[in-house]
Amino acid sequence: MLTQRCMPIANFSKPANFCSAVIGIGGTHYNQKFTCMALVGEAIFGHIIPKHVVSNLDSEMLTQCRTKTFEKVMLAVLDWKGIRSEDKPKLLAALQDVGLPFKRV
Repeated sequence: MLTQRCMPIANFSKPANFCSAVIGIGGTHYNQKFTCMALVGEAIFGHIIPKHVVSNLDSEMLTQCRTKTFEKVMLAVLDWKGIRSEDKPKLLAALQDVGLPFKRV
């Protein structure tokens, strides 16, 4: 049952047995989308930043999230509906400042 609920979220193109380290941004503290992605092997979350913290997020914090994750972080996964609209422009600017591509889920 959990797998069926997770499958619509699991849409990353990847080779078999490959997980990349990502930063998850948005949603609740226990983000169901991110949990499903981790359980089906779509991503390894080095850091998860819930929506109530996004307004305080800046490029320095994103840089720290990248450098303090053992695996190389190549992508930010954004729970787009789980991020307040007033926080989105600042978040996208911070991601661009640090050169971190993102994917909306």
